[in-house]
Amino acid sequence: MTQGGGALDVDYQIVDASGSKTYFTCSGTEPTSIVLDALVSSDSLPHAPIFIDGNDGFTADNGVTGGTGTSDDPYVISGWTIQAQDYGIEIANTTAYLTITNVTISWGGDGIVLSSIQNVVVQNSRISVYGDAIRVDNSENFQITTNDIYSGNGHGISLYTSTSFDLSYNTLGGGPFAITGSYLSDASIVGNTGGAEDGINLDHLSGLLISQNSMSAHTPISVYSCSNVSIDSNSVTSPNAGITVSNCDNVLVSDNTASNPFGGASNLSEEGIWITGSNNITIISNAVSYSFSGILLSDFATGNTVTNNVISNNQCGIQTDSSSSVDQNYVADNTFEGNAQDYCGQSSSWTVSPQATGGVSLGITPWPMFRHDLSHTGLSSYLGAQTYSLKWAFDAGGTGINSAPAIDANGNIYVQSTSGYLYAVDQNGGLKWSFPTFDQAGVPSCCRLRSSPAIDSSGGIYVGSSNGELYSLFPNGTLNWSFSTSGPIQSSPAIGSDGTIYVGSSDTNVYAITHDGQLKWKFATGSGVVSSPAIDSQGIVYVGGNDGNLYAISPIGTIEWSFKTGGAILSSPTLGPRGSRIYVVNNFDLTGANYLFAINRIGRLEWKMQLTPPLTPGQRRHCFGAWASPALGPNGTVYLDSGCGFFDAVNLDGSLSWSIVETASPYSSAAIGSDGTIYVGTNGPPTMLALNPDGTSKWGTDPSPCIFIDQICGRVLFSSPTIGPDGTIYIGTDESNSQYHGTLLAIS
Repeated sequence: MTQGGGALDVDYQIVDASGSKTYFTCSGTEPTSIVLDALVSSDSLPHAPIFIDGNDGFTADNGVTGGTGTSDDPYVISGWTIQAQDYGIEIANTTAYLTITNVTISWGGDGIVLSSIQNVVVQNSRISVYGDAIRVDNSENFQITTNDIYSGNGHGISLYTSTSFDLSYNTLGGGPFAITGSYLSDASIVGNTGGAEDGINLDHLSGLLISQNSMSAHTPISVYSCSNVSIDSNSVTSPNAGITVSNCDNVLVSDNTASNPFGGASNLSEEGIWITGSNNITIISNAVSYSFSGILLSDFATGNTVTNNVISNNQCGIQTDSSSSVDQNYVADNTFEGNAQDYCGQSSSWTVSPQATGGVSLGITPWPMFRHDLSHTGLSSYLGAQTYSLKWAFDAGGTGINSAPAIDANGNIYVQSTSGYLYAVDQNGGLKWSFPTFDQAGVPSCCRLRSSPAIDSSGGIYVGSSNGELYSLFPNGTLNWSFSTSGPIQSSPAIGSDGTIYVGSSDTNVYAITHDGQLKWKFATGSGVVSSPAIDSQGIVYVGGNDGNLYAISPIGTIEWSFKTGGAILSSPTLGPRGSRIYVVNNFDLTGANYLFAINRIGRLEWKMQLTPPLTPGQRRHCFGAWASPALGPNGTVYLDSGCGFFDAVNLDGSLSWSIVETASPYSSAAIGSDGTIYVGTNGPPTMLALNPDGTSKWGTDPSPCIFIDQICGRVLFSSPTIGPDGTIYIGTDESNSQYHGTLLAIS
């Protein structure tokens, strides 16, 4: 800026509201002339948000700048700059041919919304908004190409129930997903670049081509529940899983490059290519490098072909779990270079989580914690009792045992009673010691479930109490330390691989506590936390809240994502292999129904299954709701009590395998023996029920109606069974059982 003789020379830069940094040449210094110069120099003019509903809406007043709506002469919307409010451009219920080109949309809301349309092209436009940049539903025969797309809080391109479309050569950034969609068919996604928190994430697909895309994200390309899909010639970089194929059939994965964005052996991603729960997948001529698992087959991935891949500089070249061995797939002619191991097999990815190198972690014992393991599978490696016989009974006093027993490496059993004590009992039913936890039935709390003990690798025991304390005990039963929260602890503690103890409290927080009893962090939810935390192999903590949300919390206490179920979560989440899927049950939502949800590890719903029909308040008072946590059988079947008199077996795809009307307690979570036998506490004698994997009775009372909508009877057990190394089943009884109230039973 110079000043001389009263004249002022000024250089101006005008930047449009969307931040595109469009430069204009200005001839004067008067403000009006600056604006006019800008408008004349710009290729676009401002326009209000455009809404067209039906073919009759294509008018000049609605921003149409040309065309007649035929295939040879499509309507055109071009040259506008729009500040989106709820939307920038919305087109609905049209079949006319339309091209949207060279528009700029910025600010809040969604960018372009296409609903129930055909024959639309969106091209050469710039969209930078807070919501979904482009959202399409119930549409066909459309193209989205060569656009510059950015979303702040929404998705880049969001698709639902659409067919016969092309997404090509778009630049994408920001938001949870670059491209996301469900129920899509006969389409191509080609040549797109960029990424977001996650890249291309699609489910329920058929007939898709995903090719020549370049994506950098946590999960650059993920497809779920699909068939006849080709994923080829893509370049992906990811700290997590590069390409994921889950619950699919007949998929080609070829000529892709998958690596870690940071490079080097010290910055390995999780998986280059991950095939889970899928069959007839051909993985050929890919290059995968710098991952813990170059190619991972898990969760009953069988009948697949893995050939001619270059697998280099991974911790493990090809890794399988016990349900997806190399023998169950065709693996040949791959090139291995610089891997720590070329092939790795796991004895059981269902029950064992990584342990810390040195220091303290979860104990390796027959049953070290609530639901057996950090994934909460309830699946034991031991064969459970094949017949019903009472071995011994230990009187714990009080009005009942409402927690689940834990078993240490020496076979000692630990259980908390409403008498206000944690008991250590030997294999013969003799008392070793007791410790006062002051846990009592009369303490105000949301329910009668009580915290179950967890055992660390040094033999230390951790348990919460309704007095708000988390206790750490030495193996001899003396106090190591206690940690105070501001509400009853009914959540059961979980011990991470670094020795951190995680537990929820009715004071609305999830706590991470160091091995020496110091607060590491606490995470606030919207209500109390009765649910017990599960932990995956990467240290992500999953826990339900009474506010109805399933939370995924990072190892440093920040939120990864949350998923709203619509009803309080009083049970605990269960993880599939390597955290590939999280199963969780909600209590009654506003309609009076409850559901089993299957959620993938980035917080996206894979499926949900209704467990009970909508109930009236009068019906619900005889229906206990969903308190029991899901259990996983050896073949991945999910078992759980619906809370209304049904015990269900659910397949991996969310379909019902079988359901019985039974006497099982709605509060008792099932334990699974190594042969697939299901053990669950009941409302009536003989206290336990054993079911074969097909739902028939192995022993105990034959399944019969007891708790079903308008009927109620029997004795309710709040405790869940555990399985000892000799097959003995341990479970606590409740006050309503007059013969064995407040008693630890050993059944063999």
